[in-house]
Amino acid sequence: MSRFSFLAEESAILIHAGVLGLQMGLVYDFLRMFRRSFRCNLVIIAIMDLIYWGFVGYRTFFVMHTYSNGVLRWFAVLGAITILGVYLKLFSRWFVSIGTWLLAGIKSIVRQGKKFLTRKTKLSIINLKKVSKERE
Repeated sequence: MSRFSFLAEESAILIHAGVLGLQMGLVYDFLRMFRRSFRCNLVIIAIMDLIYWGFVGYRTFFVMHTYSNGVLRWFAVLGAITILGVYLKLFSRWFVSIGTWLLAGIKSIVRQGKKFLTRKTKLSIINLKKVSKERE
């Protein structure tokens, strides 16, 4: 194996580990946005945490198995943790704020649509009752 191909392989592992760190941060932030937008009890929070750590474990295993032939490379682990830390420090706050704002807007639109449909349905039922009383 030449020195160049070895460095290319190690660099590819490091890049994939960095993408893994970014994925871990994004999924964590999606869960944070969901928790801020909707009320969740402790059971739901625990289930979401289990799903998150299952995702992290699966993705870590997948990256290590696929790109480094199942060998745990510590530089890859440190690379993933470093990229995760950089993402959380620089971008996470803004991403969660904008995402929470968007989810609140969607939630408001859905709530208004539900009120509109409920109001129309109630009016239809009232009109049907009036028509049925007139026929009697």
